[in-house]
Amino acid sequence: HEHTNFGSIVSRLWKHGFGCFLIMDRFLVPVNGGWHHKMYEAQSSGGILKNVDVFCAKPYDPDVRAIVEGFSTSSLATQARDIAFSALEDWQSKIPSSVPSLREVYDVDSMKVWANGSEGRSFLVIDLMLHGYGAQPTPTDYAEAHTLSKDKHYPQTLATRARCYHFGLCGPWTGVNRSAALELYSKSAKMSP
Repeated sequence: HEHTNFGSIVSRLWKHGFGCFLIMDRFLVPVNGGWHHKMYEAQSSGGILKNVDVFCAKPYDPDVRAIVEGFSTSSLATQARDIAFSALEDWQSKIPSSVPSLREVYDVDSMKVWANGSEGRSFLVIDLMLHGYGAQPTPTDYAEAHTLSKDKHYPQTLATRARCYHFGLCGPWTGVNRSAALELYSKSAKMSP
């Protein structure tokens, strides 16, 4: 029988691709993938693992960043959010992405032909290229989606292009541009029936 202390449990979870955090009072503490410290368990130093909640997730899960943001609100642990995000980046560098590429899952080229000339269909293809929906878009997919959104044969709603700039979802080369987003949102609102 394997000894099942906290360290061995989170180590096992790490082997299956999960990063884990201790849930503290309004902040998260990374505890596996090289982030565990024996002091967490040491009774002589008031170890914190007597009764603690743990949150584990795949480091590539897009919701993890929002969870870290939501839990990291302590005014006493001002760098906790940055530490948690550093752990996520570290874990992502150590665990290969198990998410297939967009083109491994979808026949994007056939979908582009299907969408040609239809605003509704082109919106779906461009949205797929930006978000993946079960697949990981590449920087090339982001760039192509941005190019298609400007192509007269692939009309896209102004509101969708605005969202692209609002959240920086058009690829790393656009980033967040609130001014461009507001301008496109405004134009979109004026065109609405």
